[in-house]
Amino acid sequence: MNVNISTALFSALKVATKETQSPSGDIGNLAVEKLMQELIRPFVIHTDQTRSTGYDKYSRFDSKPNGPVPSRNFHTSISHMVFNDYVVLLQKELNSIHPQLRDIAIDGLYNLMKRNSEDVVKAAQDGFEDELWLALDSEPSHDGIRNVIRNWMQQSCLSETARWLQRCQGVLTMTRSKAEDTVAAATKVSAVPDLQDEEVAGFAAAGGVSDDKGTATDSGREPLRWQVRTFAMSCLGEMFLLVSKASSADTTTPAEMALQRRVADVIRMAFSASTSNVVELRVWGLKIIDAVLKMFGKTPDPDFSEAPLLEQYQAQISSALTPAFAADSSPELASEAVNVCAAFIATGIVTDIDRMGRILKTLVQALENFSTESEVASIGDLKGLSSNAQVMVKMSVFSAWAELQVASTEQRYLIDVLKPYIGTLTPLWLASLREFARLRFEPDISMSLGPPSLSGSLDSIYSALNRETLLRFYQESWLKLVDAIASLIEQDSEFVFNALDGKETDAPATNGLSKGNDINYRDEPVAFFFVLFGIAFEALVARPGSDALASKEQTLEILQALKKILHPSVSGHAIYREAIFSETMDLLDRLVLTEGLDVQGVIVQIARGLCISHPSATKGSDPENGDLSEDIEQLFELTRIIVLVLAGLLPNLIEARQPARHQMTDEAVLLVRLAMNALVDASEVFPSIIKTDLHACIIHIFATVLGTASCQAVVVPQSLPILKRFISSISSPRQSKRDVQETDLTQIQGCLKRFLSIYLNAQKRETEASLPCVKNTLLASTLLLTSGKNYMSASEPLVARFLEEVVDCLSDRMTAKVAANCIRSLLLQSPKTPADQSIARFLLPRLIAFVTTETEDPENARSLVSHALSTYVTTLNGSQKGLAI
Repeated sequence: MNVNISTALFSALKVATKETQSPSGDIGNLAVEKLMQELIRPFVIHTDQTRSTGYDKYSRFDSKPNGPVPSRNFHTSISHMVFNDYVVLLQKELNSIHPQLRDIAIDGLYNLMKRNSEDVVKAAQDGFEDELWLALDSEPSHDGIRNVIRNWMQQSCLSETARWLQRCQGVLTMTRSKAEDTVAAATKVSAVPDLQDEEVAGFAAAGGVSDDKGTATDSGREPLRWQVRTFAMSCLGEMFLLVSKASSADTTTPAEMALQRRVADVIRMAFSASTSNVVELRVWGLKIIDAVLKMFGKTPDPDFSEAPLLEQYQAQISSALTPAFAADSSPELASEAVNVCAAFIATGIVTDIDRMGRILKTLVQALENFSTESEVASIGDLKGLSSNAQVMVKMSVFSAWAELQVASTEQRYLIDVLKPYIGTLTPLWLASLREFARLRFEPDISMSLGPPSLSGSLDSIYSALNRETLLRFYQESWLKLVDAIASLIEQDSEFVFNALDGKETDAPATNGLSKGNDINYRDEPVAFFFVLFGIAFEALVARPGSDALASKEQTLEILQALKKILHPSVSGHAIYREAIFSETMDLLDRLVLTEGLDVQGVIVQIARGLCISHPSATKGSDPENGDLSEDIEQLFELTRIIVLVLAGLLPNLIEARQPARHQMTDEAVLLVRLAMNALVDASEVFPSIIKTDLHACIIHIFATVLGTASCQAVVVPQSLPILKRFISSISSPRQSKRDVQETDLTQIQGCLKRFLSIYLNAQKRETEASLPCVKNTLLASTLLLTSGKNYMSASEPLVARFLEEVVDCLSDRMTAKVAANCIRSLLLQSPKTPADQSIARFLLPRLIAFVTTETEDPENARSLVSHALSTYVTTLNGSQKGLAI
């Protein structure tokens, strides 16, 4: 009776804490909580098996929001027990003969370890770790135990990396007593790998590889089940993933260093697993090798910096791959091994083609076997593949070569590796992407009515299921294929453009043979454009989920590929069609507002590229009729995207007192530079009818940056060279209408007026940023008069006011040096316009008065001005020079 009542209360608490699908209740009320504790207390202090259920009910109080911490809960509610006793009790029940008690103990441990796993481990008795693994060994499919271990690992693997490596290594060698009557579970086991290869056999012996029938010398013991060892290897793989995510490009994290110091043990574990007789374990062994290659492939050896860290392990890695292509292997194992082959070649551990040995030979033979339609395609000694298995391995082979093509943009030795095969690969990549698009978007069986029902014909059911199977193989590889095609487009290879257009040509003489700097601005896109664009676009717009083409982490990679696909020689004018353009702008809008700075940087580059190659920007000498058109609206849309990025980085850009969405980090500063440069580039190709509006927008952005306190230290100095380039572009003489030139001059005058207003406000010196703002404004205003061709003379009140302020700053020790450098730039401007000469005439008497007056000069400004005057004389003509002297 006690057990039944206790279990009923436990079930009620599971409902209350939303662990079931039933509508949850509320135990947040203090009266309800007190009543529940009074009901549970008798079971907790009871001596029979209801005690465990009672403690597990108390753990439910810990898992509810704002619940008390475990130790406080037990100290205040139950005086008979403490937290440590509860943990020990749960530990004892881990291997209970009663499944329900065991499950309750596991559930209780999971809830406690969600808060702080290390507290639970410290409270447990010796042997807790081994007991967890043995409990999993007794029930390998128990998700509760797996979740306990996985949660523990996720919490502590970054701080205790070496300890977790030891745990995973210990599981592979841990043994248990043999059961007298053991019924073998149905497992997907292949024969023992062929160890006739001397190299493999040698490393197998060194790594302690056995036939999995027993690793202990005691015949009464045997290793843990293969499912447990496979789970341990998956934890090791997840640990590599977590360490990789937490790593920084600039520094090496302690977790990375711990893995690097134990890399020999990791490779030994991976080799041991990859030569097991269980397919799943062998696959995980290769995955670990792949993770090691990606993390440490380019890491130098700490003892010999000129050699890669993994160079000494290349024999073990090569030997671990050999059994994967044996006759007793499987398609899954061969596919994973192909990926590892590509990672090994791409990392640069070996750069000499002749020394790549059988790893490169395997890839080449696989490409030759799968480059033609054949019903008996094979890889290595693995033959007799089914049609679906052939697709799996084929896509792995094509993906591996695509990875090498992408890596060749940085690893130049790979160009020689790819050169003989790029002509074969490009059409194969494109054909695979076309087949993927057909399976994804144009299935033979319409899925609009949902999944196939059992009432349909067997043929239709099989076709639908087969389509889902094939789609999974393509979905794992499509992004690498798109990246490979995109990298060839970026290299401006003549061959890839012909392939994209469906033209058959001879293979190129070299990989990435450039066709020159001339861009083919075509009207119609290449034949494969919509396949590439459609796949990338759908992957970006789809919500993450089981049916999504890519994960959220792949957004940056997809956008980088899309940027290359939108090359004018590939996309033509298709992207500017109204329906396509509007959808693309909506997508970029959403990504700017929801994604990080790295993604926004690529979006800025895409928007800039679309501006530069816009039809209205490439018409060249076509006369501008002044009519507003759809083209102009598109150009404004593209620049709006760039401004939207800046608005998230710069405060006050759109509205006064509007904070920025992102902190001004180094990455943010680089993005500000990129966006401002993109706007200036776009302004140079805008039609004259709308160029004035964009110029006004850019001037507003520069003025906002100049007047913002938080931008003075870093952003303003980074933006001044861009301001110089912008002013030079709009003030330089060009063949245009007179009223346009006058408009440009008026805009520069307005810009100077705004800069002076910012300067005068900063001279009040009310904040810490005031002095840097004064200096930056002096520099920016000087750039307005010295960049390009100056038409503003000293007779204009604004110019005269600025020149007076510059001369006054010579007497201020905080600004004297900056003012002296500004005067030097104004005097030495060459070639001089009449406006420049008037500025010199305005400054000369004031500067002579300054250098001849004996006053305090801590910044040595008098010497700087004197030197500027002397240099100025040398720039004059003969008669002028004598007069100046």
